[in-house]
Amino acid sequence: MTSEFPSRGPAGPAGPAGQRGPAGPAGETAHVDNATIDVSQAQIIESRASKQQARYLAYSMCVLFAFVIGGLLVSLLFTSSQVHRVQQISEQARQNAEAISDQNEILRKQITGDCGFYRDLSGLPVQNAANGHPSELGVKIISDSRAAWTGHGCPGKLPPPDPTFVRGAGYYRLPVN
Repeated sequence: MTSEFPSRGPAGPAGPAGQRGPAGPAGETAHVDNATIDVSQAQIIESRASKQQARYLAYSMCVLFAFVIGGLLVSLLFTSSQVHRVQQISEQARQNAEAISDQNEILRKQITGDCGFYRDLSGLPVQNAANGHPSELGVKIISDSRAAWTGHGCPGKLPPPDPTFVRGAGYYRLPVN
């Protein structure tokens, strides 16, 4: 079989192995089974259904794009609100830390002022009452002053306890230091 157009080469099988002959210019022939079809004059015919499907595809792509953009905007707004909230909380925590620091400084000054009072009381002697023993209140005041001085971590050194206080603390079973 020979082609109508001698410049395009032979059409159909070239031998028993079923090999095709060289095709004509690119895009002008189509090979279907054992036939070569000239498509140089072909027209593409679109059906009404294919046009409708193309419109549906375009509409679907627009809706999908809108949902993606909407989701990204919602995510951005939510993240922004969360960041703003965390910033407010951190600012409040910073202010609370400053207030606590100020309160700690005030307490430190108060305790330092109390330390001198406790140190002054801790070395006092106690007087014996008529029964030969010191009063329990006097011994407790000195014992508690020594304990408070130690408990507050006051700077310096506590004077040694007076021997009369040591005897009274032993009598009432109170701590000396």
